[in-house]
Amino acid sequence: MSKISLILLSVMGSLAMAANCTLRLSPWTSRTAAPQVHIEGATAVVDNKLYLMGGFGYAVVDPLTLIPTNRVDIYDPSTNQWSGGATTPFNASHCQGTTTIPFLNQSPHELDRYIWVVAGFQGPHPGGPTNKTWRYDTINNTWQDFAALPAVRASGGLALEGTTLHYVGGMKDRNTDQATHFTYDLAADLGYWENTTEFPYPRNHFQARAINGKVYMLGGQYHHDDGVQDVNVAHSYDISTKAYTRLQDLPFPRSHSEPGTVVVYDWIVQIGGRNMYQNDGDGNINLNKVFAYDTQNDQWHFLEDLPAKRIGAAAGFFKNITVDGVLGDYIVATAGGIDYDIGATDTWIAQVFLDCDESEDDGNWVSTYGTYPMASSSSPSSSTSSQATSSTSLTSAASTTPGSSTATTSSASTADSSDSTRPFAPESSNPLPVGDNGNQNVDSSSATIVSASLLILAVSMFL
Repeated sequence: MSKISLILLSVMGSLAMAANCTLRLSPWTSRTAAPQVHIEGATAVVDNKLYLMGGFGYAVVDPLTLIPTNRVDIYDPSTNQWSGGATTPFNASHCQGTTTIPFLNQSPHELDRYIWVVAGFQGPHPGGPTNKTWRYDTINNTWQDFAALPAVRASGGLALEGTTLHYVGGMKDRNTDQATHFTYDLAADLGYWENTTEFPYPRNHFQARAINGKVYMLGGQYHHDDGVQDVNVAHSYDISTKAYTRLQDLPFPRSHSEPGTVVVYDWIVQIGGRNMYQNDGDGNINLNKVFAYDTQNDQWHFLEDLPAKRIGAAAGFFKNITVDGVLGDYIVATAGGIDYDIGATDTWIAQVFLDCDESEDDGNWVSTYGTYPMASSSSPSSSTSSQATSSTSLTSAASTTPGSSTATTSSASTADSSDSTRPFAPESSNPLPVGDNGNQNVDSSSATIVSASLLILAVSMFL
């Protein structure tokens, strides 16, 4: 067999592996409830602990006023215990948090100890946006002011890729979406944010996540106080080319899952949130659906549903921890709200498995960031888990469009850009068509991968 044939067969094998490994979650089980409600606050995982910072924590009635908390609550899934951190120097909701992702790094980094929290709506609802940012030192349990954004923002996407912070989109007031994409180079540490390529479809209420040189923005909503529309559009931003690519649409419109959006290996998992166009017959437009975006194959997969619907819930991924005597990888979901003004403190945990085609299962799955053990495809399938719902009232606490892969490059953004035309937004208040909400794979590219594999095999036979 020629060298070219061997290369082609190797490529075919890589395609097959990428196409036949999927995530699976065990049923969710209940853990110790959070000590405080946090709705639409900042979330991050450091040293295998989940940090909940700010967000709405209280409410008063007549008239209804939502009040942010400045508590920091820290959950250790190995011990199933909560502890407290230094209170935040801000009282904000719709703020975003980020940190390094330890399992993506080859070795510990000096930045691993920090959490950055950026912008948000300040004070009681309806507060206005801020340009303030902060850095939390998890070792010394201290907060310090960080470089302010060039303009006020709320509910944009925040991610840390390498040593560069990215803040994408968001609103300049309480309704006007912005196309700005600000970056801060932590290595250079110049003391100010810079502008890069504008976001092609400005929106809010999404969280950004970075994997392998790209920043991903999945779902969200257009506008906030007036004319709001949940959307299912998805994009990635390539760090090297500074270009955006339109990705496969979400299975249905989704917003308000920002603190529940987590990186799991090469997938991005979204937990809870809202789809204002769904109708489950209970009048509740919030979601218990969990699905994962496969960044290698541009596919969506449904995972195990949450035991109850949650909006603005927090989540974190934990690798190689022991829970109740079982070593493995886990996702934790906690807090958020039954609705925007009805808080919840439930905490749930699910174990993460990788299911792969047994014909290619050598016991390991090669990811962009390393090799991970795989579960056999013959493993028992997950089943829906019914859990009692522990909720806390805040008052009592005081156009689905086919995806494309078109790269978009535009000029560097200014601090405040106009609310631009969005060709993929619904054009009226009529409900958007939605995808199937059942637990099944949304696998639009499998046929392409299989066809490519067969073609490569056929070519290799003649080489």
